[in-house]
Amino acid sequence: MASYTYTQLYGSGSIGETISSGVEKVFTFTNPSGSSYFTMETIPTSKGVFEASSPKNFSGSFIVSESMGLVTSSYIASIVVQPGTQSFKFTPAITVTGTTYYLKVTEMYSLNIASTAAVPVNTVAPVISGSNYVTSVLTTTNGTWTNTPTNFSYQWYRGATEIGGATSITYTLVQDDADFEVKCRVIAGNALGTSESAYSNLIYVYDFNYNEVYTSGYGTSPSLEISKFQNKLLVDLKTAGVWDKLDSLFVFAGDGDINFARIDWKTLSQGTNTGTTYTRTGITGGGSGVYFNTNFNPTISGSNYIQNKASRYAYVTDFGTNPTELSIIDGLSGNSRNTIQIGNTAAQRINQEVNLSAAFDYNTTSKMKSIHRTSATDVTLFNDTNGISFTASSLALVNASQVIFLSDASYSAGGTIGLYAMGSDMVGENTDFVNVVNTYMSPF
Repeated sequence: MASYTYTQLYGSGSIGETISSGVEKVFTFTNPSGSSYFTMETIPTSKGVFEASSPKNFSGSFIVSESMGLVTSSYIASIVVQPGTQSFKFTPAITVTGTTYYLKVTEMYSLNIASTAAVPVNTVAPVISGSNYVTSVLTTTNGTWTNTPTNFSYQWYRGATEIGGATSITYTLVQDDADFEVKCRVIAGNALGTSESAYSNLIYVYDFNYNEVYTSGYGTSPSLEISKFQNKLLVDLKTAGVWDKLDSLFVFAGDGDINFARIDWKTLSQGTNTGTTYTRTGITGGGSGVYFNTNFNPTISGSNYIQNKASRYAYVTDFGTNPTELSIIDGLSGNSRNTIQIGNTAAQRINQEVNLSAAFDYNTTSKMKSIHRTSATDVTLFNDTNGISFTASSLALVNASQVIFLSDASYSAGGTIGLYAMGSDMVGENTDFVNVVNTYMSPF
């Protein structure tokens, strides 16, 4: 509600009093003794001028109208009040010994109306509430304002960029918001104009699928810092076109516990750890009887990983004190059909039992190792982004789960794996996949 101050210019009365719009203010003005501040005449008689020879008081009232900025009284139709100070004159009626008199036009009283109304000013910032992952609906409060706002406008931001069309009090998070901070700007208005911008708190947005992993209830979740790294990893995998091609993804590197590290991000189930050592850089082999079972069986659960379109990835964070400690990256228990082995050998396999047409060397310098079945006869292998294609005829999938640090009956003596994935042939996405994982693994 706007407020105004008024000051009597002539005579006595209230000086500088603040009144609120919509509230009737009763005034009394006194004609000082011996003065001729005003004269009075009767209506309609024009000759009946009455000179005040002693103090005469008169009373009336006026109401300030906020909606149109009008000052009205029973004696005035309307007067526009502008911000600042403005004089106006009014003609109240007074009664002396039963006769009604009016102030003459030439001798009117004046009042100063000084508007103290102003545009709204924010005193408490808006606050966003709602879940912080994609598909959730966020709602902002208006905040707290002075000077009685009558309307509000909203604009949501992704980082420092306005989100097109996001101009209501609520906003539904979309995939483009993932890995960004979202906020809302609120502007308040009243009859005198609009306020300066007030900004809400920032909300960091998680990818929908990562939120499912993070809130799965398995083990101890990572710290806020690492959870943001992992969220970015998943967002980047989607951007690179990799996520939709995966059937299984384990992100072992992190700072949650082993139970969180055992989560398959695609299936939201857990692998089974048999003796591997867990640190923030991943899981480490330990020789005979030590391995990790992904519990992912492509024959049962595979939709992307099929006989003639398949790939497997492993990110090596440590090859061991002796490179030969990490000899077996993955395979099948009791079967040699699927295996990646460190060293120069033709026995690298993906859905096959025959050797490659030539040996391929998985070296101890490149971190990301991958093998891709691109057709019934073709296989491509990569050290990071350096790949070579070979021939080897495929066979039907084995009804068994893929394991790490074990192939057939051979185990790795050591070495650490930070990430492991299975999915469709991703030769076309390989460079982006490698770059995304390298970025994630850089703190480890």
